[in-house]
Amino acid sequence: MSERQYLKPLESKVRPRELASIDLEGDGGERGFISAAICYDGDYRLYRSRDLLLSDLLSRRFRNVHVYAHNLTYDFGMLLPHLRVDFDAFMIRGRVFKVRFRLPGKNYVYLNDSLGMYAGLSLADVGDAIGLSKFPTPPAFVSESEHVPEWRCEVHDRLWCEECYNIRDTLIVQRAMEMLQDQVNLDGVSMYNTLPATSMAYWRTHHLDDEFLTPFQYRNDFARLGYMGGRVESYNLGVWGDVNVYDVRSLYPSVMSTGALPHPNYMRGPKENDRWSIIEDYEGLSEVEIVAPDMPIPILPYRAGGKLYFPTGRLQGVWTHAELRYAISNGYTPVSVFRSLYSVKQCWPFKSFVDSLYGRRRILDDAGDPRQLIYKIMLNSLYGKFGQRSDGGLERLLPISAYFEDQNKEGYDFIEFEGEVFARKAVPTFRQPSYINVLWASYITAYARIRLHQIMRSVDYDVLYCDTDSIFTHHELEVGGGLGELQLEHRNCTVDLIAPKVYRLILSDGEVVTRAKGVPKAAQDLYALHHVATYDKPLGILEASRRKLTPSQWVRMVKHLHNRDPKRAYTDLDRFGSKNSTSRPLDVSLLRPEALPLSVSPA
Repeated sequence: MSERQYLKPLESKVRPRELASIDLEGDGGERGFISAAICYDGDYRLYRSRDLLLSDLLSRRFRNVHVYAHNLTYDFGMLLPHLRVDFDAFMIRGRVFKVRFRLPGKNYVYLNDSLGMYAGLSLADVGDAIGLSKFPTPPAFVSESEHVPEWRCEVHDRLWCEECYNIRDTLIVQRAMEMLQDQVNLDGVSMYNTLPATSMAYWRTHHLDDEFLTPFQYRNDFARLGYMGGRVESYNLGVWGDVNVYDVRSLYPSVMSTGALPHPNYMRGPKENDRWSIIEDYEGLSEVEIVAPDMPIPILPYRAGGKLYFPTGRLQGVWTHAELRYAISNGYTPVSVFRSLYSVKQCWPFKSFVDSLYGRRRILDDAGDPRQLIYKIMLNSLYGKFGQRSDGGLERLLPISAYFEDQNKEGYDFIEFEGEVFARKAVPTFRQPSYINVLWASYITAYARIRLHQIMRSVDYDVLYCDTDSIFTHHELEVGGGLGELQLEHRNCTVDLIAPKVYRLILSDGEVVTRAKGVPKAAQDLYALHHVATYDKPLGILEASRRKLTPSQWVRMVKHLHNRDPKRAYTDLDRFGSKNSTSRPLDVSLLRPEALPLSVSPA
């Protein structure tokens, strides 16, 4: 049996970081380095030479300073082939989130990613949120095919002033990070490398009033079988009118506040079990066989081929007891239960956290205060930390000289850019962090799916589309301003539904809003209309290595929409979407099931 580990309240002294910001212009390809700007200590500097930039950045002036870039993967990629100093770069799934340069003595210069601190919001969106708009990109910084609106700077009265553009980007990052740090420090919490980690520290400091046993690894492994994401489905395709679009206000925080969770200190299993009464009486997860009835929008998610379906038919899998009870109450037929992981006690560990932060956010939002964005992201990012994988996918990138100094040379891969070799290695995890509790994460996403299904059931399944916390319907629904209540995003619009996360909304005033996940905004409308998009994309470090190109080099991409939606069976579906199509759920017999482990037992 593994050693017991507890998640405990956090007591720590607030340690403000020295903050600076950086922005590089150019790329890793033909344009090369054009300029860079650094904002620090109330001042900014512009650099036309990469060597001068590195000389200043790695000087004593920035000793123990955290320098933020919005999309550090790109900015660091422009520097990487030219670095001749000792550093550690840390990546998750190829994205760089922290770089540490060693200075003489026990001092460092840190590069950090502000993109992760603001939940992936573009710099333009961050600028708008804090009241400092980003300038349109000058022609010298974009491809020839892109249209750039004219603008002049007030400082030099120049058309498309590259200097002011570069400096404005650093000012946006600097003010955004200062605002974030000032607020969390004022609340008695230090700022961490990501906002989810900061949110975790906030919860543990102010709202965790108990010690929770960290589920043993084998329990988390079992719970991960039932940890599934949000619901995204197109029930109809084609063009539909008189559509209303609703969102649930802070869906995930709302279910975190109200939903009962299994108390980890009173866990049982996973063990063989043939009693449905355990599912009825306790919170947990069970592997079961159950029959989904023929209904327009089924309830239980089902993994197959790396995707999430909601099929009908005879299902076998692992689900939370909350979702199983809801499914049975809506016509699912239980067949067999095989094994269960459950707790004999419930808990509500997030109620005060959610209620407090949501209340603060509403007050700030009503006053037009941009700090509301901080609380919004913290509320939505906490639950994912509990479902984080223990290995995390964390990798470390170092210069080849540091590799030779390492005593353990196993597990390294090597990449080369412009004659410089770098060593890459997964960062080992010897024990899971104390906050890993996949049972909680699986319950929170299950409660969110239940809430969304309840809304769809309330309109007799007259739903054209859903995406995690939103639905498109012809019905009028009751709205409210409270946590978990519905808000009306768009009324009486026309929607062209093309595929999950690909659609065009034509609003009542004629404005067109297009969404196409994975496609840059400038190309989304053409992609939705013609099912193909051509755009330029910068290469990350690992992708550049695979393609034998340079990090941050822009390459031309062509993306085709081949398969419009494999998750439902459609009527009258044609390739180019000239007809309207309705759908019915797939039968599970048409899907290839993903094998469940025969047993999950203590290590």
